Amino acid sequence: MAPSRRPALQCALYWKPAHRESGRTHEEAGLTIESDVDVEETEVEETIASDAPSLAPADAAEYAHDLIDVLVDRQASDVVLLDLSRLAAFADFFVIATADNIRQARALVDSVDVAAREHNENATVEGSADEGWILIDAGNGVIVHLFSVESRLYYNLEGLWRRAQEVVRIQ
Repeated sequence: MAPSRRPALQCALYWKPAHRESGRTHEEAGLTIESDVDVEETEVEETIASDAPSLAPADAAEYAHDLIDVLVDRQASDVVLLDLSRLAAFADFFVIATADNIRQARALVDSVDVAAREHNENATVEGSADEGWILIDAGNGVIVHLFSVESRLYYNLEGLWRRAQEVVRIQ
């Protein structure tokens, strides 16, 4: 049985500096803060994610929209585009979609791969339709997540990345 990816994902998303885990303050750890404004960390993150313009390159946004068109043409359901450019360094956009069955999921992977090659990108696929979650690193800062209905509800990426700006939602 393959190990679950959920614990590793949680570790990556909720990482804290070592001095916080040990209970030491930043002063005790020898760190300095170069601001005299006392703002909670979550307030800063939410402001950055909601008010600031995207940092993603325009061609990445266009590419993500092209991939959405491909998924919609192949009858993917509940397609969502999240802008992560202000929240993550590893990707600018998540495209999240649901496939109704295994055969459709495989067709969606093939279609995304063809679209990536048309944009001179090399798509890398992880997971399988049988597992319920297929991750496609489509290149140019765009990651496509294809889920079965059950897996999408279970992993709830939209909830996990709730501070990301929702750019597109197609039911």
